[in-house]
Amino acid sequence: MNNLIFIGAGDVVTTFVQRYPDYQQSYHITILGRSELLGNSQQSLQRIQSLSNSITFYCCSTDEGELLKHCRERSRREVTKENLKITEHLLKQGYLGKGPIFVLTNPSEVTAEYIYRRTQNPHIYALGLDVDLARYRRIMATYNLKDSPTDELLGLHYLGPVPKFYRTADMIALRHQIDTPDEVSVLHRLSEQLEDTISSEFIGCRPPVLSGAQAIDNTLRAIAGQSSCLVSGLDDHTNAFVGGRLCTQAMSFSPCYPESVAEQHFFNNALAGHKAFMTELEPIK
Repeated sequence: MNNLIFIGAGDVVTTFVQRYPDYQQSYHITILGRSELLGNSQQSLQRIQSLSNSITFYCCSTDEGELLKHCRERSRREVTKENLKITEHLLKQGYLGKGPIFVLTNPSEVTAEYIYRRTQNPHIYALGLDVDLARYRRIMATYNLKDSPTDELLGLHYLGPVPKFYRTADMIALRHQIDTPDEVSVLHRLSEQLEDTISSEFIGCRPPVLSGAQAIDNTLRAIAGQSSCLVSGLDDHTNAFVGGRLCTQAMSFSPCYPESVAEQHFFNNALAGHKAFMTELEPIK
């Protein structure tokens, strides 16, 4: 039986286990809570290192809901700072250095890149894009497009990705409905709608939980079917984590690159924002 390891035991993991009980029949599940990780870290590390054929989900996090109550203006940086402190502690203990690791800890791409820079583990992936794709499909349905216009997203989950259009007719139809001749404005409007959708999933100050559980389920389904899934991974060309598609059979990552002028504009801005944020975090390291 394959091993499924959760490093972190918060609401997302609890929701996943309750909502998808069938995985307990096909995986031996190990859940390491924050208190266990920070209390008996070496004992817990030895415990998971003894497990072979393992898939690891990194979900360890500060209490984001409580933190966001008191820190609105720089909430992303404060959440990131606290989560990276936890991550740094675990890295120093020897965690996260080997095997495929899927990161849900917010912001997922920032945390994943942080882990990669310290471990050089080539199989670190950030989750979130697949549930963003599902959100976009619901958004697109409101524009009465004949079929879903995309199965790829461009950018990063934590900065708000945009759909990559393969049919020119879909972009033309959206330009008419949104009433703008500018494709950049269309992508900007769609990004705003995604942000509104995610905000509506918050419960008070607490980030969405169900979408995290769905991201885990989507990833495990792709692995079981040896198919591909949307993740963010290291792009050698830009030397940063960007969105793309993971072939789970070979565990090989292919970044999603822009083609149109509008996509290039959005991609460059997202990449610049990500690199600036990573630079801002340097004092934390």
